[in-house]
Amino acid sequence: MEDLARKVRQSSSMAVLDGQSIVYVLRVPGQRVMSVSLGVGARLPAFCAAMGRVLLSGLDDAELDTWLAQCKPTRLTPHTQTDLRRLRRIISDVRMQGYAYVEQELELGLCPIAVPLRNAQGRIATAINVSMPYHPDASRHALENVLPQLEQTAQAIEGCVPANRLQAVTA
Repeated sequence: MEDLARKVRQSSSMAVLDGQSIVYVLRVPGQRVMSVSLGVGARLPAFCAAMGRVLLSGLDDAELDTWLAQCKPTRLTPHTQTDLRRLRRIISDVRMQGYAYVEQELELGLCPIAVPLRNAQGRIATAINVSMPYHPDASRHALENVLPQLEQTAQAIEGCVPANRLQAVTA
């Protein structure tokens, strides 16, 4: 992840799902984009975070139904998606795409993109992201330049971490 942050010149993080939140388990700082400083143990609402949407895409339909029934989304910016039906569609899209890109929903000026890391059983164990500043071309840049680097990093991590370590993260 340090190589990733250096290559894309942005911060990179890893998180797990804990109830309605994501919890940071690793953070490699880069260019400061968020107004708050996040470290290991920091919690953010899963519904509007790119890593949260990736982690939610790993839930089966029954688990996602339960999670959404407990979700009380609040508008954090004018762009925050709070409609639960729309969130379900977004999470379904993330399942098919294999990544989540979120533009200014968590914080104005923040555009994270995230991908999953899978355990030996093929289930999503954790997610990694890159957070970038907003600009009119941010989504194109994220998809064309950052996403391939994120996917390479995820494959490298999955390939070098013993299967039982990623499995423990999901326990």
